[in-house]
Amino acid sequence: MKLPVIAIIVDAYRLLFANFGIAARLNCFPVLLQFAAAIVARNYLPGLDPENPDRFSWLTTCLEAASYLFAIPAETAWYRLVILGKDDSHARIRYSVRLAEWRYLIRGVLLFIIVGAVFTCLATAAWAIPPLSQAMESLNIEELVLAALLGIAIFSVTHLLFVLPSAALGQRADFRDSLRTTRGNGWRLFLLIILAVGPSIIFLYIMDYIFFESIGWHSGVYPIEYLVLEFILYFFFITIDVSAIALSFKTLVPAASLSRSAFTE
Repeated sequence: MKLPVIAIIVDAYRLLFANFGIAARLNCFPVLLQFAAAIVARNYLPGLDPENPDRFSWLTTCLEAASYLFAIPAETAWYRLVILGKDDSHARIRYSVRLAEWRYLIRGVLLFIIVGAVFTCLATAAWAIPPLSQAMESLNIEELVLAALLGIAIFSVTHLLFVLPSAALGQRADFRDSLRTTRGNGWRLFLLIILAVGPSIIFLYIMDYIFFESIGWHSGVYPIEYLVLEFILYFFFITIDVSAIALSFKTLVPAASLSRSAFTE
């Protein structure tokens, strides 16, 4: 079966707006926590300074990365809402941490490691070839090449993405199950991710231009308005992304495997 990409994206937005109150309730705690972490990291610690974009701080990165972990219970709950429906007794549509959330975290970390390893290998290979690296520098397209390599790295895990909704449901499906279920839909899943996340990247570029180019913000810290808009955009489009993957999972996985007997919790 081939995934109906456009129909899934439309349904993802429909689901979000139809259940906006639930989404807001689930994300309330992680939004506030990540917002507080962003204010501290971007305005009061070294790094992520709009006037000095080359400065970097592992401390700020770790602080924000840790805060994103608290969004996992909201994501798993949203997976269950989309796949099972909010009236299902197993949906557990609330902010809570159980075995399913730990499995989700472990599988998410594994996917992140795979993407990072593939991206690092590709980037190292690209810059290790003198003619290619010189051509990129002369044409000033390093960022474009890095973006393309990141896209390839993300594409490399598209067939593995179903381990996330299966973890959210409390199932023991592994990477092999995901590969088997998504066979023939790799490009469609990749396109779904691009269509779900792409608008947020475009909006962030627009915000960067408005705040740091048009207005000319040069105070050395991020304006509070920027941080508010950034996190609204993040949680809006991450919910769309989760919805798209969940709807794809629901489309390709046989309904029988989503029965109550399939759950481990």
